[in-house]
Amino acid sequence: MGLLWVCYGFVRCFSASYLPLEIMKVKLYKKAIQKGAMQSLYLQVTGAGKRTREYLELHIHTKPKTPLEKSHNESTMAMAQSLASKRQLVLQSQMHGLVSKELQQIDFVEYFEQWRGEYEKLFADYRKVDACLMHFREFLLNKKVKQLPMAAVTKVLSEDFAEYLKTKVKGESASTYFKKFKKILNRAYDEQMLSFHPLTIKAKFVFDKNAITKPLASEAEIQKLIETPCSGDEVRRAYLFCYNMGFDFATVKKTLTWKCIDGRWINFERSKSKTVRRFYMNDNATSYIPQEKGLDNELVFKLKTYANCMKIVRKWCEAAGIKRLTWHSVRHSLATNLHNDHGVDLATLQEVMGHADIKNTRKYTHVNQKKVQEAMEKLNLKKPD
Repeated sequence: MGLLWVCYGFVRCFSASYLPLEIMKVKLYKKAIQKGAMQSLYLQVTGAGKRTREYLELHIHTKPKTPLEKSHNESTMAMAQSLASKRQLVLQSQMHGLVSKELQQIDFVEYFEQWRGEYEKLFADYRKVDACLMHFREFLLNKKVKQLPMAAVTKVLSEDFAEYLKTKVKGESASTYFKKFKKILNRAYDEQMLSFHPLTIKAKFVFDKNAITKPLASEAEIQKLIETPCSGDEVRRAYLFCYNMGFDFATVKKTLTWKCIDGRWINFERSKSKTVRRFYMNDNATSYIPQEKGLDNELVFKLKTYANCMKIVRKWCEAAGIKRLTWHSVRHSLATNLHNDHGVDLATLQEVMGHADIKNTRKYTHVNQKKVQEAMEKLNLKKPD
């Protein structure tokens, strides 16, 4: 399996270089190291006037003397030559648009985990990928599948996973997680590991797009949190800061650095559009920021993992005598409280929440049962005598 992963990395490397696969040639070479006493083995791929090397982390003795050294050289060279042949076959398969039998043996869960690591470096919503991967592992466990080679990932298996998510996750989350799952399938298909196209998967998720499934906190409950001691001061300040700003965990964990803060304003530049979104900090928000400013690229809040922070938040909620809240609860709670209790209009609320589309803001306009009761009680008509 280790050689397959090295092989996969090799193909990824050269796919990114945009070399024409039909003229690629793979050759095995040696390079002297350790003052000539040893040689490092590497593969060289040539094509379209370009040449690229990849070292295999395999070494042989330049002048083997003992039987052990000679045996080591023979077995190592055989391994390297086998790897070179396999890679050449993979490239040829890609040239003809065929699914590589070698790459189909790669473990899908390991492939998923590797993609998750790359996703975290680029996107802030990596926790959705974590949740999807967690549910997929549980799904395989229920099906008593211990190992899942790429060849065993089928359209039927994918549709079964979609149905499994519907039974385990409420509301829109099931659809969101399955979209992440299809992203990894699309990547595997693009890299010619799957025998079916992800677009052929039939999976329909029905949910209320305007429903808020996260528990909401009233202003009175937020006040209880403020008045209740918390075991983690950094978590406490970050959590209450997020309530006052409408930020989520990913924003304070990965995005909010000191260079984003300009007086009472926080500026976030979107990498794709190069547009800047501005958020105003009130007195409450500024009170939770550390007094001593750090370096421009330093995070304002130094938080540990989401699981660690939520463990602290749950104990804090319990001590305050309020319902269990998630981190995203404070974002939803701010928007709901501003609209329902303070009459903030949709356009303003859209700016506060940083929504690109006002459709995303409308879900906060739901009217609670208390307001319905208050409205109907106003109809105090007199009965006829």
